[in-house]
Amino acid sequence: MPRAQPRAQPQAHVTECLRIAIEVELNRFLLSDDVEMSFPSTLTNHDRRFIHDYVRRKGLTSKSHGKGTRILTVYKPSRNSVRGEKSTFEITKTSRHVIFNLLGAMPVTPQEEAEVKQRNSGSNINRSFFNVGTLTSGQIVVPPKEHGNTRFSRQQLPIFPKRSSILAAVNANQVVVIVSETGSGKTTQVPQYLLENATETNTVCRIVCTQPRRLAAVSVADRVAFERGEQLGNAVGYQIRLESKTNPSSNLIYCTNGILVRCLMGGNYERVFKKITHVIVDEVHERDKHSDFLLISLKEALIVNPHLKVILMSATIDSQLFSQYFNNCAVINIPGRLYDVTNYYLEHVLEMTGYCSTAMEKMKGKDLRNERAKANAVTKTNEQEPHDEETIKLINDSLELCWKQCDDDGFQQFLYLVAGENVSIDFLHTETDMTALMIVAGRGIDEFVGILLQMGANPNVTSRYGMKAIDWALRYGHQGCVALLDAAAQTISDQPPKITDEYTDILLDVYQGMSTDDDIDHRLLFALITMIHTLQPAGSILVFLPGYESILRQNDMITEAAYGSMRNVRTYMLHSNMKITDQKAVFAPAPQGCRKIILSTNIAETSITIEDVVYVIDSGKVKQTVFDAVVGTTSLETTWVSQACAKQRSGRAGRVTQGICYKLYSLARYAIMDTYTVPELLRVPLTEICLSAKLIAPQSSIPDFLKKALQPPASVSVKRSVELLKTMGALDNHENITDMGIHLADLPIDVHLGKMLLYSILMKCVDPVLTVVSALSVRDPFILPTANRDRARIANIKEKFAQESFSDHMILIRVFQEWLQKSSGVPMRRFCEDNFLSNGSMMTICGIRSQILGHLRANGLIKSKGKGNIHDLNQNSKHWAVVKACLVAGVYPNICMRDPVLNTLRTESIENVMPHPQGILGAKRSSECKAKIRTLPTDWVAFEEKIRIGRSSYISCNSVITAVTVALFAGDVHISEDSSLLSVEPLESDSDDDGTQTTNKVIFIVNQDIQFKLSDETAYLIFHLRQ
Repeated sequence: MPRAQPRAQPQAHVTECLRIAIEVELNRFLLSDDVEMSFPSTLTNHDRRFIHDYVRRKGLTSKSHGKGTRILTVYKPSRNSVRGEKSTFEITKTSRHVIFNLLGAMPVTPQEEAEVKQRNSGSNINRSFFNVGTLTSGQIVVPPKEHGNTRFSRQQLPIFPKRSSILAAVNANQVVVIVSETGSGKTTQVPQYLLENATETNTVCRIVCTQPRRLAAVSVADRVAFERGEQLGNAVGYQIRLESKTNPSSNLIYCTNGILVRCLMGGNYERVFKKITHVIVDEVHERDKHSDFLLISLKEALIVNPHLKVILMSATIDSQLFSQYFNNCAVINIPGRLYDVTNYYLEHVLEMTGYCSTAMEKMKGKDLRNERAKANAVTKTNEQEPHDEETIKLINDSLELCWKQCDDDGFQQFLYLVAGENVSIDFLHTETDMTALMIVAGRGIDEFVGILLQMGANPNVTSRYGMKAIDWALRYGHQGCVALLDAAAQTISDQPPKITDEYTDILLDVYQGMSTDDDIDHRLLFALITMIHTLQPAGSILVFLPGYESILRQNDMITEAAYGSMRNVRTYMLHSNMKITDQKAVFAPAPQGCRKIILSTNIAETSITIEDVVYVIDSGKVKQTVFDAVVGTTSLETTWVSQACAKQRSGRAGRVTQGICYKLYSLARYAIMDTYTVPELLRVPLTEICLSAKLIAPQSSIPDFLKKALQPPASVSVKRSVELLKTMGALDNHENITDMGIHLADLPIDVHLGKMLLYSILMKCVDPVLTVVSALSVRDPFILPTANRDRARIANIKEKFAQESFSDHMILIRVFQEWLQKSSGVPMRRFCEDNFLSNGSMMTICGIRSQILGHLRANGLIKSKGKGNIHDLNQNSKHWAVVKACLVAGVYPNICMRDPVLNTLRTESIENVMPHPQGILGAKRSSECKAKIRTLPTDWVAFEEKIRIGRSSYISCNSVITAVTVALFAGDVHISEDSSLLSVEPLESDSDDDGTQTTNKVIFIVNQDIQFKLSDETAYLIFHLRQ
């Protein structure tokens, strides 16, 4: 007899006020240095169950203890090693012979050891590595006069009336903060005002305007050059990673924040800003790590560069915070050009849609149903006595006839029922919620509108979707009806009463009790979209969702209703991994009679503007990368947006006309959202920033330098990043930058990718590693498919490219090689279409690859001819084991080991991590994934990053590696015999000889988590080979 399944636990009913209080306290705990916190004993069982569930999703642990009045304590995870046993391996007799010969022929001499120590002292930093185009070089000149034909359109921008005020403030102050709504023109106009003023006063100038994104730097520079009537690259140019369009006398250079940071690494403040007169940091509200880091340096640079002017610009900014950081500098506020936007919150949306799930219906019971009936009765203002079903059907049929055929028959039938059956003149159709006045107004029949008004029809009756008769007339452009209804509304002083607050509170409480804040309620969202499409006037709908998965799910629901409630709609999806052509299509107007629905991540928040959007639906959620410095995990978490972001989203509805924003969160939730976005400096890994800090301020400790930030990062995050840089060999034990650290800082890629590339030069396999590095610098070139059948196909395609290598890195190499073999144009695009690849991403990878190669040649790491040329440095490119050695050197400490009992993978701090389902080692189901892990050819896997999604942890971009590769290439760059080798008690052998023989064993230590028990001969060979 089969065992009975355990009954599912009921949803814990916790009020929203208590949820908010719990979340606030736990978020404070996460940002603190505390390792545990306790909740009071007054919590109920439901409250404790909610906390237990919530903390698991945050990667924390919790425990209730005590009798009677139980106390719940929450703990942060510790970083204790989870590897108890030590792995082992042996090398073959042939391999031992080769190593002996190598060590005998080319031993490491004392002189070579001394040279390595000298190079790693960091005493002689070659700052010429960090030259970046013409930002700090060339000749500074007076800007030429502009010759554009756009002066009139520029003067229509909201910022133009403030032109004189901006110039006066900049001339009178070293630092100015400009706060202006999106669309005011600040990014293109403020730099031009400065150029024009310099031309008029015959003053030399060079303006550097930083942007958080490369695309913005290029596109804005192009626009400004066009407005000035000149060719891009002359007076106006741009400088982004590995690409520049400037000349030695450029006056205005747009660049990314990272480019200016790189300039600062190339010299002291006096030299860097000697030929720069103005620095404009745009979109500073986004608080990316480079912009916050840049502010530290600019604040110090102003002290030694009195001529320098700094301008901070943003659409939504805490101006007081930035002003105080720069000694109470001047602030200029500029109004935007937005139409009024009406905001509705969750409590309103629930009532408008009439949304009620089965669980909600059961929970709210009879009392709430009575309240609903009472509210509907008040809202609809139906004062007639209840009718039987036959009469109601007859009324509905007559109203439908009025709408469909637009003739006298249906209208006269309705008037007969009003006169003979005591039917209210304001009867609302039981399904559409429309009155007869709404129907004839929507159809544009002036005569019928007049008759109904004379009979006492109320023009102020509102349907549950918020529509009045005049709204229907406006929707279809019937101006005659609009005039009649507007005049009638002026004569009526009494407005229909609102839904009672008591009912709204009950409905919201019931909904909150049956749902979780972590998930998107797609049924409610679909009901809201349906209501807007069915009843609201024309206009595109923009829906903000946290990620691709939620976009896909809602798109599927809309597609399924294409022949029902979702007729005549065109759906678009906006996500960073979508094809560029798909993203561009969203800007085109929808076909006649068709409504456009855009499902988007926060990419539509500030980066792009879709002009025909009238309705915005804000889920209130965003996906953010969050780094846990305690356990070293990077988690992609769905979190609440800030109030500033919510305002930006709402404003998308008011670009061309009055708009409406529907928020899928309550007014109470909005009130406790963060006012502004949490700075990236507080939630991402800081290795790159720490390395930059050491180059900019070599005499200061990294923690001391970063404490000067506008909002300094947590000390534990800084400490972990410094430790990682020491492990990678970028810093020595005294925090001095090493020779490798200088090279890593010089390379325009992530630190760990730079190390991977440097090892490929040493190991002579540059080509494949360069491909991997370039691909990982962009994003996954595979496109996320939308159809179920395609999602299955893409897994088979990846298997084909992997070639039984058990490696996502191999997939990247093979994909690029095959793509490159296609001639160009059509064959390349067809190859991408057949394999779900983004041709644009492949082109970007190719471009970055060429640019990095040029960078390596320019710095002498790859010679143009002879020893060390590109041919010489690719001798081992076809040896996959050598390529994997470079990967291990770069990704370390991202190494995990198979657990043979649980069939999972274990890292240094987390048990039971699983390969990401979209990778070659992953699978859709957990059981399938464990089966794959069980059959892997080795116990070791190298991975790109750890990701936490909800309660589960995953590793992405994985490659199976051998134990000897880990022993040789993982761990510190510089090792000593004392720290790497530990002798253990000899063990008896299993020899058949009469005499007892013993085999000496040695522990070979890579780090405290990765250790191998080897024969003494193998251990010493590995040690000397590593040296």
